[in-house]
Amino acid sequence: ATVRFTATTQTGAQNYRWNFGDSTAFSQRVVDHVYQKTGWMFPTLTVDYTSTSCTVPVDSILVNPLPDASFDLSQDTLCYPGNELCITLRSNSGITTRNVIFDDGFVDDFSPFSDTVICHSYIDSKGGIYSITVELTDSNGCSSTIEKKDAVVVLPELRASYTTPVTQGCFSTNVKLTNTTN
Repeated sequence: ATVRFTATTQTGAQNYRWNFGDSTAFSQRVVDHVYQKTGWMFPTLTVDYTSTSCTVPVDSILVNPLPDASFDLSQDTLCYPGNELCITLRSNSGITTRNVIFDDGFVDDFSPFSDTVICHSYIDSKGGIYSITVELTDSNGCSSTIEKKDAVVVLPELRASYTTPVTQGCFSTNVKLTNTTN
């Protein structure tokens, strides 16, 4: 979270020192600070004059964590047809919007947010290599996105082609198949 801190110009002030409440500080009247950890922050401003310094607290700031958009795949190689890939979200706590983008034009943005498993079947018989992206926003308005590039391979439709001189026979009939698949 980026926060802009601005101290009102004080007559006679020699220096402005911000303590951001996260063990970092900066000396400047106006500064943008990026918080790298979560929790309550209690920043202060110290104004140095020639003979003294005055420190005042600033409004506390709550830095919320980002939602966890990480996910696991049920498998990374699928056959066409009959494939079904399921992803398992590692967290869904407090999620208000969710998009799961399967990179073949399908976006799951309608499953109940309580679902942690989202499944999808790829429909292109030529197969392909697909990325998967999960975008989450939580009730605090915090957003997180994780993309796994080339996460899943869908093998093209397998078509067996063969010839045989026998198309019918009795139990224990030997059948010779000749592969003519290209």
